[in-house]
Amino acid sequence: MAERDSQHNVLGGAADRIGDILITFGLRNQPVKGRFNDMGWTSTPLGHSMDLWLQEPSTEWYGYPLKVIRKEPFLFLLLGELYNCPNTNQTLELIADDFDHAKELNGHFLLLAWNEHSGMLHILTNRFGTLHGYYTEHQHQTAIGTSFRSVTSCGSGRDLDWYGLASFFACGFFIRDSTFYKDTKVFEPASHYVFNANGTLLQQSRYWNWEHNPSPTVSRSECLNRIHNILREVLSEHTATGKIALPISGGLDSRTILAVIPEEHLSRIWSYSYGYGDNSIETRIAEQLTSKRTVVFEAFSIPPYLLDRLGTVVSCTEAFQDITQCRQASIIDRISSRADRVLGGHMGDLWFGTMGLDAKTDWTDSQICEQALQKLLKRGHPWLLDHLCQPYLKSSEIYDALREEIGKALQSKSNIEDHDFRLKALKTDLYCFRFTSAGLRMFQASVFPRLPFYDTRLTDFFGTLDTSLLSGRKLQGDLIKRFAPDLAEVRWQAHDANLFNYDSIWQPPKRALKKIWRLVSGTKVYQRNWEVQFLGAQQRKHLEEYLNQSRLLQHQFISPQRVSELLNEFYQRPDPGNGYAVSMLLTFAAWLESYAS
Repeated sequence: MAERDSQHNVLGGAADRIGDILITFGLRNQPVKGRFNDMGWTSTPLGHSMDLWLQEPSTEWYGYPLKVIRKEPFLFLLLGELYNCPNTNQTLELIADDFDHAKELNGHFLLLAWNEHSGMLHILTNRFGTLHGYYTEHQHQTAIGTSFRSVTSCGSGRDLDWYGLASFFACGFFIRDSTFYKDTKVFEPASHYVFNANGTLLQQSRYWNWEHNPSPTVSRSECLNRIHNILREVLSEHTATGKIALPISGGLDSRTILAVIPEEHLSRIWSYSYGYGDNSIETRIAEQLTSKRTVVFEAFSIPPYLLDRLGTVVSCTEAFQDITQCRQASIIDRISSRADRVLGGHMGDLWFGTMGLDAKTDWTDSQICEQALQKLLKRGHPWLLDHLCQPYLKSSEIYDALREEIGKALQSKSNIEDHDFRLKALKTDLYCFRFTSAGLRMFQASVFPRLPFYDTRLTDFFGTLDTSLLSGRKLQGDLIKRFAPDLAEVRWQAHDANLFNYDSIWQPPKRALKKIWRLVSGTKVYQRNWEVQFLGAQQRKHLEEYLNQSRLLQHQFISPQRVSELLNEFYQRPDPGNGYAVSMLLTFAAWLESYAS
């Protein structure tokens, strides 16, 4: 049961950090579930039927930075962080005068604005929808908040959305605004929602739309200088205060960040890397990179942690992605002890790469749609559709529904002539919005993430580049070679060569010989988290026990025999296909046990 307090104490004296936020209509004095069951709520009335519920952070959930600002007639609640915003109050005053100013907002945030005179509630998402909020409308009851469990406990009819679930199983994420339940939606990117004082949704509109205006006059050299200057400005702000964690991988995105962080800020950086064993090439590369900079580095070997931390992983990600994907869950205690924020390299590969559409081909919308669908579908998804969705939907209905949703998203970007950039914008609105952003919440078990490659100063510049400049990630490689040649000398894991010779004609034969040697010698190299979490006698025992004891899964959706057949096949011949099927079956079972019981 929530504690009730005065509006002055709850809002006027609000802390600078909050666990979760919830707004309900007509549900006073009703117990509300939290992200974690032992977390309590404090509530205050906002209107005749509207209540604001706040939940404090806990040792398991860092939550969100929070700013509470009044600008008559609005009460603003800003969750997360604005980037390139020296004066938050002034920025929100502009929003209060005209919501069209929302297109100027930059950051990882969710903004709620309550008009005290009209009772209207405005919700503004950031451009890429990175901080998720949900709303449910059922039998004239509405709830809005950042915790799916809390929102659905206040009004959802809990009727499973099988079209949404089909996209989840097929692609690894829910498409567009769908969730596990038909009556519960996620707020979409770059959007403005308006609810009246009774909780009725009156308006949903986009305040920003994708554009691509390549400049033919920008030389490659000038392009590199511009990207470096913008990224340096961004990273200067993101690392200016506090203790910063920087995950380092064997790829290029974290290396790019390391290359551009101002030298005077490096003393605040704690860097780390995790691999799948003590001899991990990923951690060796990370150690070589950080040894060239004055930053503290720590290497971790990922153990089979998942089944021991399943409750925490599900509560943080809310099972909106394959729960085997969150390697950071194994070291959240260490991150929280060393850092105030974590710098994520998410989406760097998207901006610095291409989607593989030949610019010379005259692609039709249906062809682009089919290309997008094939890129999104996961190996192993047919088993999940056949065994979980088939009783509710035909396979043809599932794929037709996916094509329809992708087609709608593509149509909204019809102003973009460059097919490759159009597909990139589509991936950002679909995959990055629903899959990548769900994984960001795992960091929030310990710290709040900052996302330099989502900063609109950088993303707007990429909207002025011809996509031909980005082929093969060469522009990113050239950026590192020009401004951090010592980091370029360290090998790139994907090519097993440094940035000066990775495209040599000798590299493909070299990689082929290494692969042959591993096959001949029987050397096992784990490259995926599900291999670490599932492959092993003890892990198999725990996995089988969990799935067999998942009453909701086996009593309602699939027989124990089918589960045993999948597990037997997986342990006899593990591959990415059945590995994905097992991972998603576990994800669904864990969600059912936590949310649907």
